[in-house]
Amino acid sequence: MTNTVVLVFHILLCPIVVHKEGFVLFIASSVIHMVLTCRLWLVIKKYSLIPEDVKSFHWKIRCLILNIAFCCLAAYFYWKHNMYCEQGSKYIVASEC
Repeated sequence: MTNTVVLVFHILLCPIVVHKEGFVLFIASSVIHMVLTCRLWLVIKKYSLIPEDVKSFHWKIRCLILNIAFCCLAAYFYWKHNMYCEQGSKYIVASEC
């Protein structure tokens, strides 16, 4: 929750470095949460014979893979933006390059 607050209110109170670090912390904590959740469900699956639990576990694994894929995609676009961002761009979003 604190990570989300840092991401939302950084423009008013904090420099861009705080926003950048908050975003990295948010991404890392989301991946760690998904890994721990899948690990917990792996242990639960060993002792459960309910088909819904197995199906839920498989969906959690799919979401984890999707989460990691989107994190890698975001990192790629961040790198690409930093490599090819033009100074003096007419767009407001690109003004912090």
